[in-house]
Amino acid sequence: MDPITAKTEVLRYDELLSIGINEADPITFRVPKSTFASVSLVFRRMIENKTYLEGSTGIVKFPEDDEDAWRPFLAWLTTPYDEDFCTDMICQDTTKAMELIVFADKYNVQGLHQIAIRHLENTFGTLDHSLLEMAFTRTSLNNPVRDLLVKRLVEDRSFDLDECNKWDHLSCTGFHHTLQKYTLVRRESIYACRKRRKSQLGARQQYRRRGMVNASS
Repeated sequence: MDPITAKTEVLRYDELLSIGINEADPITFRVPKSTFASVSLVFRRMIENKTYLEGSTGIVKFPEDDEDAWRPFLAWLTTPYDEDFCTDMICQDTTKAMELIVFADKYNVQGLHQIAIRHLENTFGTLDHSLLEMAFTRTSLNNPVRDLLVKRLVEDRSFDLDECNKWDHLSCTGFHHTLQKYTLVRRESIYACRKRRKSQLGARQQYRRRGMVNASS
C-alpha cells in the first residue's frame, strides 16, 4: 500500500478526539486521535497525560490559542498528500507559511515545519521584514528559519549593512548575533570581489602599457 493510501485509511478509521481552542471565544474541533498524536511528541504526551483532559468530556484544551492558528494545521493533518496542502494553504503567501512555522515550532510538529520552511526557501522577491519580527520573537532560538531569513536579508542588494539600528528592539532575541554572522560573510565576499576586480584592472593596464611600448618601438 502506498503512503498516501495508507494515510487515508488511517484517517478513515481513526478514533476522534475533541480539541478545545480559545478560552475567551471557545471552539471545539474533532481530530483523528492517533494521527494527531503521531505528528508531535508534545501532542502525544498531552493525550497520555490525563491532567490535560477536561474532566469526563475528554477534551484537550489549548486556551491560549486562536482558531486561525489551528485551522491550517488541521487541514494539513487531514490532507493525505502534502503537496495538495501546500498548494491550497500556503503557496504565494509567506505570512501564512511563517505562521505555520511558529505553530509547528511551538508544538514540535516536524512534518509541518519542514513544508513551511521549504516554501520560504523557494519564495523569491523582496523579503517582508514582518517575517523577521515573527521569526525572532515567536520561534525558538535554534529554529533554522532565523538563519534562512537573515541570510536572505543580507543577500538583498538593497540592504545597507550600516543601517541596522531599526532592529535594535530585537537585540535580546539573538537577531544581531545571527546578523553579524552573515554580514561578516558578505563583507568578506565584497572585499574579495573588489580585490579581484582591482587585480584584473591592474593586469589590463599592464597589458595596455606593454602594447604601447611595443607600438612605439
